[in-house]
Amino acid sequence: MHPTDPLPDWLRQWRHEIGTRMRDARMHRNLTQEALAELVGVERRTILRIELGLHSPSTDRILYIARALDVAPAELMPSADEDE
Repeated sequence: MHPTDPLPDWLRQWRHEIGTRMRDARMHRNLTQEALAELVGVERRTILRIELGLHSPSTDRILYIARALDVAPAELMPSADEDE
């Protein structure tokens, strides 16, 4: 896959699902995007982009986010059977 190729549908769906789960966990803990960004050590726009599915976070970033939200990293990730 070339970097300029469009993303496959499944990848866009997974990014969206990760962002939705992250946003839900953040809101459950009554955190703003700004507060979560500060806990993770990133800018608010990074949190926004992940929540909107526009950015694919690294594994390390997912681990930092999960820790800040006090959830298991797996709770932020969709499972393969959710594609069906």
